[in-house]
Amino acid sequence: MAKRRTVRTIRTAEQRAQSAKNLQCLKPQLNPPGHQPCGTIDATSEKYTPPDPLITAVRRELERQKAKVHQLMQSLRNKGKEANRAWDMRDRLRREKNQLLHASRMKQARESGQRQRIATKALSHAGNEWSVSHLKHRGVVKDSCRAMIRNLAVCNVPESHINNVIHFVGRGLGVDVMDSVDARTVGRIIQEGGIASEIQLVHEIESSKGHTISGDGTTIKNLNYEAKHITLQVPTEYGKASMPVPESSGNCTTMVPTTRFFGISSGANHRSETQLQLWKDRSHRYYNTYNRSSLGITRPANELTFAAYVLGLGSDHAEDQKKLDRLIREWKTISDRSIRGENYMKTTPVATLLPIILEESQHKLDRAGGIEAWEALPEDVKDQRDREAYERLCRRLGEEAWSKLSEGDKREAQLYVWAGCCMHKEMNSVKGVVRGMASFWANGLTGPVILFNRDNAAAAAGGPSSACDHALEHSQGGAVKLTSLAGALFHHKDNKRGQQDTFRIHFERHLGYAVRFPDTSNTRFQSHCDAAAELLVHLPLYIEFLLLIRDKKDNRSFNHLESNVFKGLQDIPTLTEMSALTLYSLAITHPYMRIVRGSGERRINALELGPLHDRVKAHCAAISANPQLLLAPDADFEKGALDGKIWERPEAFFAVQKLASSLPHLEGCLVSGFQGAIETWERFSTEFSEGSTISRLTEHEKRRAWIPATNDHNEGALGGLRQALRRAPYLSLTSYNARTLYKRNNTSNFILAVLSPADNIFIRKEARRVGSLGLEKQQRQKQAQYDQDTVDEKRRKDFERKQKADAREAALDEIDPELDVEVIKSIGGRWSATNIVSQINWHRRHDKNIPGRTVIQKMKKDDKLVQLIITVERYNQGLRTPSLEPNIQATIPSGGEVRILPKGQMSWEEVEDIDDEDMED
Repeated sequence: MAKRRTVRTIRTAEQRAQSAKNLQCLKPQLNPPGHQPCGTIDATSEKYTPPDPLITAVRRELERQKAKVHQLMQSLRNKGKEANRAWDMRDRLRREKNQLLHASRMKQARESGQRQRIATKALSHAGNEWSVSHLKHRGVVKDSCRAMIRNLAVCNVPESHINNVIHFVGRGLGVDVMDSVDARTVGRIIQEGGIASEIQLVHEIESSKGHTISGDGTTIKNLNYEAKHITLQVPTEYGKASMPVPESSGNCTTMVPTTRFFGISSGANHRSETQLQLWKDRSHRYYNTYNRSSLGITRPANELTFAAYVLGLGSDHAEDQKKLDRLIREWKTISDRSIRGENYMKTTPVATLLPIILEESQHKLDRAGGIEAWEALPEDVKDQRDREAYERLCRRLGEEAWSKLSEGDKREAQLYVWAGCCMHKEMNSVKGVVRGMASFWANGLTGPVILFNRDNAAAAAGGPSSACDHALEHSQGGAVKLTSLAGALFHHKDNKRGQQDTFRIHFERHLGYAVRFPDTSNTRFQSHCDAAAELLVHLPLYIEFLLLIRDKKDNRSFNHLESNVFKGLQDIPTLTEMSALTLYSLAITHPYMRIVRGSGERRINALELGPLHDRVKAHCAAISANPQLLLAPDADFEKGALDGKIWERPEAFFAVQKLASSLPHLEGCLVSGFQGAIETWERFSTEFSEGSTISRLTEHEKRRAWIPATNDHNEGALGGLRQALRRAPYLSLTSYNARTLYKRNNTSNFILAVLSPADNIFIRKEARRVGSLGLEKQQRQKQAQYDQDTVDEKRRKDFERKQKADAREAALDEIDPELDVEVIKSIGGRWSATNIVSQINWHRRHDKNIPGRTVIQKMKKDDKLVQLIITVERYNQGLRTPSLEPNIQATIPSGGEVRILPKGQMSWEEVEDIDDEDMED
């Protein structure tokens, strides 16, 4: 302290000396000439002279400023001391807090260890009936526990409940689970399973060197979803070897064709180009994941091989799938040439490639407009055009390499085939049966009773009128109409409508077991055939149930839906169609599906089903030529069924036999139905016709390009997604794909047999990276942008169309129509064709009987003149037709208005086959 005072005293003396020096410097300024610094006394006169007032004022001001500075410095010193004390206090409190926290943690650790040791010791004394297990090792969930969590997730255990389930099961098994996992950790572990499956898919694709693809689409809540699968040769089970190929030293079992789930993607629309892009995006993502794993670093894979290895496509028979087939063929060809071009460049000296490279570079510069224009382009545009130039170069060199291959190598490399889903073939054949039966009644016979909806029934009851004609034209009857209405009544897709459990309880009372009506209210394969058989088997019981429904009401009457079903069940032509539909399902549908779906572990290759479809057409032709194969009293399944096996539902066959005597037109209806089926089978089996690609394949090529016989796997995946979203409306598509990929692709065995610890570490990091990308939000933004772009484009076209229409109307307003027929006949020959068309178009605004614009344009000039004369004569006679309104109103005798839509436009009642009010009393 003394030293500090001494230093301060010296410092103060120095400051005083400096202050005195400063005052000496200021004296000349404070004492200008003519001014006295202070009062003086004259020595001679002893007279006192007072000081100068200016000097006094300045001196006082300096004293005040000095006092203020001294006060401010004292305040700053005090605040500095307070700040030092505050910092010292904060450091002391922080040290005390850390000491307390450390002591608390150590105490908890000691207590936990003591409890665990006590529990373990007690359990050991109790005969080892209880054990302890840990989910984590050093804070990280064990790999075995991760597999258990993923298996629980694929069993539809909610993520938030998995931790409780683990502890409940452990407690029940006598295991004390010491750790826990939260829902976020569970979600990441599930995502890790999806990442591992992505690596597995690329690993198997690169090992099999050939695969076929399949897909299907649907809409869920007005969004498009596309399911994808691939079929390739994989081992029945993974051994300890890392490469699942037979020649890998025999570490895995026989290679068999297996269908792998490839994921579900959400697209902006269902166009073929969008479907192709979804295939490209998903394969790019999988290959990118694989190549960044340690497995991919060891054996990298070129993503172009996915398309190059595609050997075929399985899909339904829609036009968009046929276009997709052509696009995939082009994608395969381009990818194959690019791979060959890259391989050619790797094995060819640079000097040989230099002229071609310079040519492509010059083409790139010419496209940009020269070297100066190229330098002015943005860097991203340059990169894009460099990639395009490289791809062109690879394809060019690939074509040269392709031309040098032998014919056998070319055949093997360009192997690609398309096969249609057998389920869709059969479904369309049933439609052919229905069309054939409809044509049978058109030959002057009384057909099935028309089952009107509520509005059309009222219009038809009003007597002859345009409304009545419209109702008759847009209303239907027959077996399929009746089965649709029966499905809506007995098993409606909305569980709040229809009879539902009342129906099942009634049948359980009379039959001793519950009956579930076929789900015709939803889209289900064979549901209408099964519904027709069900109605025929228990026909009296269904009529009795309808009467029970009616008499249970207070007003003792049917509603409109119930009345239609009751009426159809007693209509002979309708029963005839249901009988024919039942016989077709027993003879063709069920045997055909038993064959194409296989049995047990037996897998069916669609490419080998050409002879089967020939048998189907031959059997339909045999029944059409001899319907007694199904109608004779001694008819049996050995000759009647396609496969010669017992009927799928024998009681349905006997029910038709029982009704046959009361159905006079059953034989003719059955023959027409089978003839319609033959026509449909011919159209939907063209891929097996003579000279087709499939017919030219060898047995080895058919086994190599294996395509599943049905598209059930894609249909099921989309149905599974729909059900999953019902259980968990906020389930992300990424999470669903991860669960389903892990479950269906047997990824758990792949992880144990193939992946290394380094791969497992990569998978954990990759799952966190994917989770941070916000893929779901990106897809929603793409969908919103696509919707907005679509609307903008449509509005633009509407605006342009309106401008053209306004221009046409303005041009027509300027026309002076010639309404004298004689004048037209005399001078019309000198008119130009354009002038004649303009005259006709002027009348078009009033006369709806004029042929269309395209028809008029294709006419010769003389024919156009004749059309003008006819139009003018009709105008002069007052026969022009007024412009029709969008909706036509018709009045019926019972009062009120009935809405009748113009021809060609159906209300939602016709589309859904049932009005909302049909379900009400």
